[in-house]
Amino acid sequence: NVGKSTQAKLISKNYEELFSSPLHINQTEAFPKKSGAELSKWWFDKDNALEFVNTMYKAIKQRYEMGERSEKSIILLDKGIDFYDTRIKATLLTNGFSDADVYKMITKAKRDNGLVNSFEDLKIFITPDEGVVDHIKEKNAENDELYRKYMAKNIELLNKKLDEGKDFTTVKYIPND
Repeated sequence: NVGKSTQAKLISKNYEELFSSPLHINQTEAFPKKSGAELSKWWFDKDNALEFVNTMYKAIKQRYEMGERSEKSIILLDKGIDFYDTRIKATLLTNGFSDADVYKMITKAKRDNGLVNSFEDLKIFITPDEGVVDHIKEKNAENDELYRKYMAKNIELLNKKLDEGKDFTTVKYIPND
């Protein structure tokens, strides 16, 4: 809840000649067509663990394939593979699986789906900055100035990363007014 998806949408909207719309795994054929309690039950069902892990990585693979078909120069992925690795691991550990079992399940699913080495060339992590603001769930009248400072700091970090060898137009903070 620090504005990552919102910034990805705004970047793709304002630089549409370069960026794809953010791609989500729930846009893939592999991701279950469930919602609410039904999706939660599927996600956290211990007896469903292998299907859960395999489905998640199959959906990630299909999302990459969606990106490969795009004609845009830069493909935005809403939530990267590191996020899903961590979330899948946390789900399995919560369900009582050992670290060793989790490692085996994730490694096998990634290998089976050709995801052993991530296709993500540049990862951008937008996170709260202690010197600016601890956590902003959403911009409002009371935190507008802090939110702008927070986003400006993250855009500064993004540009620094892009300047480290990436040929790219400078990105600017785009207020969501």
